[in-house]
Amino acid sequence: MRRRSRAGGEASKARSRKALKTKCRDASTSPTASIHQADVVRIGRPLSEAREQLKATSEVLRIISSSGGEPRPVFQAILENATRLCEAKFGALWRVDGETFHAASTQSLPPAMAKYLRRGPVRPGRAS
Repeated sequence: MRRRSRAGGEASKARSRKALKTKCRDASTSPTASIHQADVVRIGRPLSEAREQLKATSEVLRIISSSGGEPRPVFQAILENATRLCEAKFGALWRVDGETFHAASTQSLPPAMAKYLRRGPVRPGRAS
C-alpha cells in the first residue's frame, strides 16, 4: 500500500526504517548537537549548585529541629555549609550584640585570626 501526500491524491515516497535511523544518528554529530551539549553543561551547573544549596538548607533545618534551642550546633552547621558552598578555606560566623561582634562559630581559621578572636568580642572601628 502506498502512502498519499497530504496536499493531493498523488503518492509520496515512504522512507525506510534504515534511512530514519541513519538520519537520527547523523543528527547527534551535527553542529547543533555540540550546541545542545553546551546548553546542558550551562544549565547543569546552576542546577547542581541549587541542589547543593537545597541539601545544605535541609541539613541546617534538621539540626535546628534537633538542637533543642541550643544555637551553637546550628551556627556550626550554617558555617560548615557556607564555607563548603563558597569553597572557602576558612570562615567565621559573627553574632552582633549591640555594638560588639562575637564569633559565634569558626572553622579552619588561620592562627593569627584565631588568636585575635580569643581576646574577646570585636568592636568595629579603625583598630579592628
